[in-house]
Amino acid sequence: MSARLSEADGLTRDGFLAFLDDRPDEERWELFDGVPLMQASPRLNHQIIAFNLAKLMDAALVGTPRSWSVVPQGMVDLTAVFPGNMYIPDVMVMDPDGVDLTSSFTARCILAAEVVSPSDRRRIGRGLGRRIEVKIERYRALPGCEAVLAIEQDRVEASVHLRTDAGWTTGHLAGAEAELVLPVVGLACRLSDLYARTPLARAG
Repeated sequence: MSARLSEADGLTRDGFLAFLDDRPDEERWELFDGVPLMQASPRLNHQIIAFNLAKLMDAALVGTPRSWSVVPQGMVDLTAVFPGNMYIPDVMVMDPDGVDLTSSFTARCILAAEVVSPSDRRRIGRGLGRRIEVKIERYRALPGCEAVLAIEQDRVEASVHLRTDAGWTTGHLAGAEAELVLPVVGLACRLSDLYARTPLARAG
C-alpha cells in the first residue's frame, strides 16, 4: 500500500537519505516535494517488463562507444531543479563518469523508464497530480536527461519522450509490431519485445 503524503515539514535530500537509513531494505521510497512516498510492491509481470527493457538497452549500448550503465531501480536525484525530489525509475541509463558508485543515487540520468502500474495513476496530493505525470514532467526538466519512456503494464502501449534540438517530442506506440526507437542508447526493437514471457505476449 502506498503511504499518503503528509503535511509534515518537507525533507531535504540529506534528511530523506537519513530517513531511508531507518527503513527496511525491501521498502522503496521516493521523495515528492519533501514528502516521502512508499512505492507499492510491483507485480511479477511489471518486473519482467522492466527486466526485458534493461537487457535490451544493455545489449544496445554494447554497440555504441558510450560507457553508460543500465541501472534497474536506481534513484535519480532531481534536487538541483526540484528541491526535495528523488525518484526511482524502474530502469535508468546513467553516465557513471564522476559518480560515486557506492552511493544510492545520481543526478546523471540519461534515460528514465517507468513501467506504469495502476498505483502510478493515483493522485499524490498537495496538488501535484498523478504520480506518473509528475515524474515524466520532472525527468524531462533534469539537465542531461535525453529520453523518458513510460511502458504500460497491462496493455502493449508506451509513450516515448525524446529531447531534440528544438525541444521535447512525445510519441505514442501501441500494438506488438510498433517499433520502439531510442537513438540515445542505440536501441531499436518491436514493442512486443518488452512484453516477452508475460501474459500479454502469449495473448498476442
